[in-house]
Amino acid sequence: SKQIALITGCAGGIGRALVSALIAKGYVVVATDLRRDALDEAAREDKWSDESVRCVKLDVRNADDWVRVMDETTSAFGLPDVVMNVAGYLKPGYVGRFDVGDVDAHLDVNTKGLILGTRIAAQRMSDVTGQQFFVENRPGASTALANTSVARSAPDGYTLLAVDISFTVVPYLLTTLSYDPVK
Repeated sequence: SKQIALITGCAGGIGRALVSALIAKGYVVVATDLRRDALDEAAREDKWSDESVRCVKLDVRNADDWVRVMDETTSAFGLPDVVMNVAGYLKPGYVGRFDVGDVDAHLDVNTKGLILGTRIAAQRMSDVTGQQFFVENRPGASTALANTSVARSAPDGYTLLAVDISFTVVPYLLTTLSYDPVK
């Protein structure tokens, strides 16, 4: 059977490119974004087939949204093999000029969204496997150390990698990687 990927931030940028890359590798992708109209437009422009991609609205800052999307994904396809939270918020400018709303948006999307998604995915993995999961922090090298560790782990369904948006840019920053970022 095909592998299942749940990806956030798919209306543009890195998330959108990941959808096409994963389709090319044979995945079924649940593509999510806060902006459903922009997500549908990306699907039309990139010619994502209904057989390969299901577009779903998701606000990564909302725990109930994560539960709904994970439940819909699991019901339709089974537990995702890959969950990539690449939704991101970046307001260019000087930090000293950001108002509290800008700071909240950065933290809510880039940090809270990652934590909520990881928490829900780990809960679903635990529900399916009957095993408990714990978080091991592996900082360093713009996530390359953690990525390498997970890539080298046994493909037994018991490993979950949670990294921020830097995961998608590391392959362009480091000249050698010991892992394939799409696998």
